[in-house]
Formats: sequence, structure tokens, C-alpha cells
Amino acid sequence: MMPASVGPKPAVPVLYCLVSILKDIPYESEIMDDNKRHEIWHSGFRKAVQHDVMRTMFASGLCDRYQYSRVRCFRNENNNVKVVMELSVYAYLDEMEKFIQAFRNFQPVTNSYIFDDIEIRQEPSALCDVC
Repeated sequence: MMPASVGPKPAVPVLYCLVSILKDIPYESEIMDDNKRHEIWHSGFRKAVQHDVMRTMFASGLCDRYQYSRVRCFRNENNNVKVVMELSVYAYLDEMEKFIQAFRNFQPVTNSYIFDDIEIRQEPSALCDVC
């Protein structure tokens, strides 16, 4: 049974850009720079971030809507990690905004990264052009 906040599912997945600051995670250029993308630490960090997003999608009642997430890049934002990722989800923007609110409420009680200043836009969007 679907939660009351979940509406009809789009026929095809919708691509979104999610940008956020990872609170209290210092930017480490030895791991997070674009030229380190194929190294094991960069890959592991990307997967950890993607796991937190997927887990929150499931906890917010959108598990049947999630298709995939992919970290496009990490950027240095005042020595904190800014993560830019793409999400493919069978959900409209208003549902994704509800997901973001659930994401903010869910994180403090879990053992996960704390995402701060979360922005989400439907693609194509200039928001993800930083990568």
C-alpha cells in the first residue's frame, strides 16, 4: 500500500539533479578530485553517498519509485564536500520535494552522512553543470 503522500507514478523515470553539502565532512582532494574518480577511495565514498540516498528513498515510502542514483562529482565548498548527483526516479517534482523534506528529518536519527542545503531540480538543469 502506498503512503498518502505518494501520488500516481509517471510512465517513465524522471531525471533529477540533487546538490548538497555533506555537513562536517572536510573536502579531501587526494580522494575527491575528478582525476581520482577511478580510485578505490573515491569509488567507495561515492557508493556510501548513493547508499544513503537510496536508503532514505526506501524509508520515505518511495522504494518502488527509485531507479538509480549516480554521483557526478564532488566539489570543495568552503572546505566541505559539495556532492552533485543525478537521480532517476518514477516521481514528479512535488513528490521529490517531499522526499527532500523526509531526507532532512530522517538523517539526524540514522548513522549516515548529514546532507545540508539540499537542492533538487528536474534535468536538464544548470544546477548539475558544475561537473
